[in-house]
Amino acid sequence: MENVDILEKTVDFYFGKRYSPSGYTWIFPKGERAANVGLGVQGSKLNAKRPINYLNEFVADKFPDGQPVGLVVGGVPVSDALKTTINDGLMLVGDAARHTDPVTGGGTLQALGGGHTAGEVARKAVRQNDASVRVLREYETEWNNNPLGKQQKRLYKAKQFLVERSDEELNRMARAVHGIQAEEMTLKGIITRIMKKDPKLTLLIRHLL
Repeated sequence: MENVDILEKTVDFYFGKRYSPSGYTWIFPKGERAANVGLGVQGSKLNAKRPINYLNEFVADKFPDGQPVGLVVGGVPVSDALKTTINDGLMLVGDAARHTDPVTGGGTLQALGGGHTAGEVARKAVRQNDASVRVLREYETEWNNNPLGKQQKRLYKAKQFLVERSDEELNRMARAVHGIQAEEMTLKGIITRIMKKDPKLTLLIRHLL
């Protein structure tokens, strides 16, 4: 969008049922009076309104004079991990393998990491002239043992937890992490800080550690 009043060095996120139920709305600065404005919502949690309706309402509220210059839409898996991502002659990578962050919907790092491993395993399979599950199993094992793969289930649990929270609970958690340092911005760090700053939320979130 163009002709929008933003802070050029600040990224804004909005949570809550008004703008993006079971998801979030973002404003990414793209230059002088320009920004990427969008949202992600969980399809299974939507009512009769479509995502574009929520986005249009947000823009009308925050940037009534803004001018859209493009529109990009798509789907991202934020579900639990697949039981397996391989079969004879097949390795699933990226979105197809559900190798995405269930909380944010991001997946670039996951796709790059999984793609690199899949490429290495595919080279071995070609050299051995054997693309059976026995050979391709290395890809799945490597993914499950790397940091991104290991945290997948924890992130899915965190996502499920967040989409079930009321707006007031989300506000309390946001207040608890206000001022958090960059080095603390991990799932464990955020949860630990919330438990310290707002002990009443401990029963809700301690199972995520």
